[in-house]
Amino acid sequence: MSSPDNREPGLDAIAFRALGELSVGMVITRDNEVVYSNAAFSSMTGLESDAIAQKRHPFLGPPLVTTATAQLMQSYLDEPRPSTPLRLDYVRADNLTAWNEVQLIREGPFVTWMHRDVTQQMGTHELWQRYEFLVDTSHQFMALVNPQYAYELVNRSFAAAFDTTPQEVYGTSAATVWGKHMFSSVVSPHLDRSFQGEEVRVIHEVDLPIGGRRFLDMIYTPYKNQEGAVIHVVFVAWDVTKEKMATDAVRDVNRVLEQRVASRTAELQDTLQELEAFNYTIAHDLRSPLRFLKTFTKMLDETCDEQMGDPGRYYVSMIAQGVAEMQHMIDRLLDFSRLSRKPLCLEKCELNEVVFRAKQSVFFEANTQVDIQGLPQCLGDADLLKQVFVNLLQNAGKFSRKNESPKIDVFAVETTPSMVRICVRDNGHGFHMTHAEAMFAPFKQLDEHSDNQGSGLGLAIVRRIVERHGGRVWAESEEGVEARFYVELRSMATPTPQNISPTA
Repeated sequence: MSSPDNREPGLDAIAFRALGELSVGMVITRDNEVVYSNAAFSSMTGLESDAIAQKRHPFLGPPLVTTATAQLMQSYLDEPRPSTPLRLDYVRADNLTAWNEVQLIREGPFVTWMHRDVTQQMGTHELWQRYEFLVDTSHQFMALVNPQYAYELVNRSFAAAFDTTPQEVYGTSAATVWGKHMFSSVVSPHLDRSFQGEEVRVIHEVDLPIGGRRFLDMIYTPYKNQEGAVIHVVFVAWDVTKEKMATDAVRDVNRVLEQRVASRTAELQDTLQELEAFNYTIAHDLRSPLRFLKTFTKMLDETCDEQMGDPGRYYVSMIAQGVAEMQHMIDRLLDFSRLSRKPLCLEKCELNEVVFRAKQSVFFEANTQVDIQGLPQCLGDADLLKQVFVNLLQNAGKFSRKNESPKIDVFAVETTPSMVRICVRDNGHGFHMTHAEAMFAPFKQLDEHSDNQGSGLGLAIVRRIVERHGGRVWAESEEGVEARFYVELRSMATPTPQNISPTA
């Protein structure tokens, strides 16, 4: 600030000292030239007093203000008695934009400029305008409810749903807006709870003047003052009609599916009962005639041997062979059907031991070499897994026996924390890969006219057991060279219940 000795004559030094202590920016000009500026103005603009002394007021031209703002300021200055403050924006010396409220006082040749910094106020106003814009353009219904259950504020989406405007809703009671019935059933109970301090969220079906039947997801939030008293309730609602209709449609579909599942389950139960009756027929009704046929074939062979001659004996032997094959097929068919009813008892299985026991149960040609390499542990039912490898070893022995040196290898291909994979390989004549899937079907035999005859159920039983263990089985081959059957089972690290029901 300039020293009193350099100020215009007639200005009181004490008054200048008081001006320098004000928080309001003060500038005094004579003929538009600055004769005094206080520290508050320097703080607002970033300009020191000496830099603007004896010069035009900095708000009357660039660089602090634009030319348009300077012209506005000059017009304001030219008014004989400006009654209202003027707000303008300017650029401080540090290049920050700020807002100032200017008011003038004339006293003879002197003009006193009072500058108030309103930057924060203008920023708050801008934020409020943005807030109002966001609220007013939101698709959500928003409203502010006072303790008399009247609306003090609503946005356009809320008002539009009731075919009105926000201005018309201001001060209107919720009962008038919603109607008595919806107010009492949809609005009032939740406002009661919210004014008691509880946040309430509900989904209601409502009938709106615009839009008709809708589903609204509504939140009532209590708004408290500093003393903790609820002075308003903030209401926000989303139109969830589409989501509700989609949910209802899914629920209807699920209901239909459940009915179909129940119907299919009943049909399956009937089928299982029919299967039980079929198994009983196989076990008893079919065995009886076979025993009858076997007995009388034997009696015929023993009592009429001389009368039959060679052709008769051959016919009798063929009948006996057919009876034996039929009995074997019935036994395997019963084994296959029982697999669906027997529960699994899963535990740690030493596959080396399981395969060794399976090997002892199989008849091989005298020169067949069976090599069992180190096998890992797995999770499974040891008795059922033994049947898997009995069938695979029988199959391998049957198709490799024509080789001069039949050889069967059982070894682990891969072991991970979740599964183990075992391969049973033979050096038989193999098969074409087009048959790789069909051979696991019940009663399917690839060599129907060869002497490698069986029931056609061995590999089907293998697949049924392995799949009940949660594993899989498949075959690969190089025709004329070898065949490989892979069994994949769960490892010991795989969590599973100890017992699995027959339907697993």
